[in-house]
Amino acid sequence: MPTFRFAGMNTTAKPAAIDCFNPKSRQYGQCVDIVNCDLDEEHIATRRRGSLRVAEGDVTATWSDGIKAYCVTGGRLCSFDGTVLTVLSTTVSVLAECEFAAVNDVVVFSDTVVCGVIEGAVVTRIDNADDWAGVEDLAAWVASHYPADFQADASNFGVDAFKLSARPGSCLCTFNGALYYAIDNYVYCTKTFDVEHEDIRANVVAGYADPVTMIAPVADGLYIGTTTATYFLSGGGFVLDDKTGVVTGGFTQRQVAGWGPIRGTAVPVDTKYLPVLQAIDLAVLWATPMGICAGVNGGAVVNLSAGKITLSSAARGNALFFDNDGVYQYRVCLTGETWVLNTITLTHCRHLYAGITNLFGLGDACYAGSSRGLYRLTGDKDFAGEVDEADIDAYILTPASTCGQKTLINVNHAYVNSECADTMALDLFVNQTLAAEDYRLDFYIENGMHRGGAKLPRGIRGNTWQFRIKNVAGCDFTISGLEPVVNAATKRTH
Repeated sequence: MPTFRFAGMNTTAKPAAIDCFNPKSRQYGQCVDIVNCDLDEEHIATRRRGSLRVAEGDVTATWSDGIKAYCVTGGRLCSFDGTVLTVLSTTVSVLAECEFAAVNDVVVFSDTVVCGVIEGAVVTRIDNADDWAGVEDLAAWVASHYPADFQADASNFGVDAFKLSARPGSCLCTFNGALYYAIDNYVYCTKTFDVEHEDIRANVVAGYADPVTMIAPVADGLYIGTTTATYFLSGGGFVLDDKTGVVTGGFTQRQVAGWGPIRGTAVPVDTKYLPVLQAIDLAVLWATPMGICAGVNGGAVVNLSAGKITLSSAARGNALFFDNDGVYQYRVCLTGETWVLNTITLTHCRHLYAGITNLFGLGDACYAGSSRGLYRLTGDKDFAGEVDEADIDAYILTPASTCGQKTLINVNHAYVNSECADTMALDLFVNQTLAAEDYRLDFYIENGMHRGGAKLPRGIRGNTWQFRIKNVAGCDFTISGLEPVVNAATKRTH
């Protein structure tokens, strides 16, 4: 009997052309669709976890370094400890789409209109209006901002004369002690270890023909994304000698990809969780319409989804790297669905969570923000305990296959290897048309993985057969494969 395995999704090929049958192992690999499942390193599929609300409020932006977390609720900056949302300031308001970045023990926030810093529970807005309202040409600026005690042999230009308050921007990131951010088509940076100020001799990093959508650091440079392309800035950034006032260093730029990142999806990942890259240090993962990409030191970019999936052309998204009980995942939330990449096996699947727009990890748990509040992704139900509590409907759709036969075939039985909390069922597609559905898979009640089967209708024949394995009433399951019992008909195909 042939065996269907679950080696991730393929949305780039037709169902009848996915991951051809291997006659030696008698196994198939990729599937047409895998929904609300997680895939481990052995391509075993498990139903995803549910969602349990832990705090109420319209949560529009989230950030965490794994130890502390901040978010935006109703236009206010809040901290979150895993249970309680605490408003940090009643005087500083921000827009719904606010971003965060950590610089040492300080967390910077910016919504492109307002920016500031969070130190523990204290919010300080950076008031830059006066600084930038009447900026003069460089010579006039220096003359009007000489320190009163200026002496030629003890210059403090780097501290005072060229300093302006930092400005609100987007795509925040930290690199070599400075904060980098974008305003429209340009990338700027703050002074080193002084995220509240810029030096006007060395604050303009790069400019592009299109709006910037990503700034992401690796050890030896920055990846810069725009709406149309991705670039690598090689180097350590600007180095300013405060004693002499001389700026050295900077970057060398080159284009490394012909498509742009989706804003908000860049996540650093230790390369030990991305063995395919054979790299060291931290890599960066980000989402593009062409799939999920990885960037490593030196500007090398790899499309980890090539030949497997493409993504929607979303203007922005949200992502995190998550250790899901030893299954290492990059999760990216885009326009109503969350795509999941197993970073070890490079297999893809989809999670469908209603209303979720933000994902972040705190401690060993994964959380999600929505207009209904903050949810911990756990349990056997979505919106557990709420009036619209919902089952987690999960399914796997196999390729449309001839099952290794050259004749018309029928399938009278099908077996799965599974551990199931309740009941699973099969839908049948013959010649890519739904032929029968809801055939229950009967299991012996026992612990661990075991074999269950379904008796299928007789008299159905076709060139290709396709199977949709699904849970009933949202039950939990773990499944490793599907084995149809194939019978060849006497009539040959033409």
